[in-house]
Amino acid sequence: MKINNRLKNVANFVLKDSNVIDVGCDHALLCIYLASNYPNMRLIASDVREGPLKQAKANIEKYGLEDRITLKLGDGIATIDNDTNVIVISGMGGITIADIITKNKENVYIFFIIYLICFSFTLFVSIETLCTRPKTVIKHIA
Repeated sequence: MKINNRLKNVANFVLKDSNVIDVGCDHALLCIYLASNYPNMRLIASDVREGPLKQAKANIEKYGLEDRITLKLGDGIATIDNDTNVIVISGMGGITIADIITKNKENVYIFFIIYLICFSFTLFVSIETLCTRPKTVIKHIA
């Protein structure tokens, strides 16, 4: 499967044996690309809107990856599960990303490092920093 350069750059940051949630997955193209290239990766494609998830489902079925990618409807990282160790938030602005993280920080465990990928920059935030100093994270992202 071919994806655009922005998504390919995002994919390059994800470790190949990760358990990934793609927040705001849109059409699940990143998850499909990762599943096609990394057989040990577990993937969740999450979106807050039903329309993109319907398109994501169709795309996942087109590539026969229903057993590799789980679809979840929900707000931000509220759909995270206990095994997730990489969160991709891509293609949205810094303020939106900060809102997603701070609104749902109780769903992320302190020992995880979140990989936040937004447009052309990558921000690594420890969960401890996020939980204790969310305004610093927001200021840094914005």
